[in-house]
Amino acid sequence: MKNVIKVLIISMFIMIFLVGCQPKDKKSEEAEKEQKETSQNDKEEDDLEEEEDNSKDDKAKDENGDAFQAEAEALALDFSLSDGKGNMINVADYNDKFVFLNFFTTWCGYCMEEMPEFQTVYNQYKDDVEIIIVNVNFEDDQSVEDVVKWYEEEGFTFPMLIDEGVEQTEAFYPYVTGFPTTFVYAKGGEYLGYLSGGLNEASMKEIIEGYMDK
Repeated sequence: MKNVIKVLIISMFIMIFLVGCQPKDKKSEEAEKEQKETSQNDKEEDDLEEEEDNSKDDKAKDENGDAFQAEAEALALDFSLSDGKGNMINVADYNDKFVFLNFFTTWCGYCMEEMPEFQTVYNQYKDDVEIIIVNVNFEDDQSVEDVVKWYEEEGFTFPMLIDEGVEQTEAFYPYVTGFPTTFVYAKGGEYLGYLSGGLNEASMKEIIEGYMDK
């Protein structure tokens, strides 16, 4: 309806302009006055709707920004876990690199499939990128020794940590709802987001190159 009104206003404007070359009479003056009032009212309605839309967009952006900030604080790259060999490792020590923090289990097929992909990416980008895998070792899983043996036999060279009590994994809930789940951080520990499901070489390279091209 509003578009129809605008068309009518434009049509009225053209008619008045053509008649305007003639001496104005009372009817033409009233029509011109009505046209101006209608145009002004329509403009005020458009401005009000635009302000409301902008206000909604700003509110949504603020809410999304607040939610992301809370998420980033909850998932800070700052905790320590054992490497399964008696050494405690603080992941904050890797803040000088772009980081993929991957939570996995040995009974997860998708987890096992992405490990060789991790190694390929790590071999290419290890000067700038760190891939940290965190084994979520539930009570019924393999022993810590078995997990370390698996890791060494596979020949992986990116660091592995073991969350034996599952405490750190629980701290990352509700974001870790399945395996694998990977969290991504820029240099300096800035949280960028997380990915649920298996990754492959191509998708990881796309993420890395996209960041480096910024």
